[in-house]
Amino acid sequence: LPLFLNLLFKMEGVKIQQDAGVLHVSNEPITSSSDKEFSKCMKMREKSKENKAIQFTLFSMEKSGCEVDYDKFVSCVPCDANVYGVTSITDDGQLSVLMCQNKVKKQKDFDTTIRHELIHAYDYCRAKVDFTKCQHHACTEIRAANLSGDCDSWAEWKRGHAILFPPMAKMNCVRRRAEESLRCNPSCQGDAARKAVYDVFERCYTDTSPFRFPPI
Repeated sequence: LPLFLNLLFKMEGVKIQQDAGVLHVSNEPITSSSDKEFSKCMKMREKSKENKAIQFTLFSMEKSGCEVDYDKFVSCVPCDANVYGVTSITDDGQLSVLMCQNKVKKQKDFDTTIRHELIHAYDYCRAKVDFTKCQHHACTEIRAANLSGDCDSWAEWKRGHAILFPPMAKMNCVRRRAEESLRCNPSCQGDAARKAVYDVFERCYTDTSPFRFPPI
């Protein structure tokens, strides 16, 4: 199943690849994408501006001193990796989101991915998250899974997970997806991912900033 990305990269590129569970960005083009996919992705980017949760997160980033030019912040690129999108950070600390134009096909998935990545950007803005530290990375992954819609009941049902008690099902989803994300980080392989998520889960799951409650 596609992952809503997680790991922040140290460079921008036009190709996202996955090798042994670790995601990489390179400048090598791929031929499996098309102008039609790019055009559809750009239309979804424009439509995503109407999403209230996205609007509020951008407003909150601006209040925190991290104003975002959305059209420059979100780009559409071809991907080989099984992800919908990733957050990129350049050497000078500039953030951007790279959306996988040949992977994400529906507006809801596009919006959920942007909401997820914007939580990473918001956390980086307010707390200067160090993604080489597993607990830092775990906390923003927990928050992003909780606040983006990644783990709503419908999304979990489509993944084949039983929803017997929705609050507990959501917590289990957030924990699982945070661990999956950390395992893409070379600094957090093996048991380090599980331990980091366990150590910070309660504190970070209850931190719903910039929202009062997790948005629906």
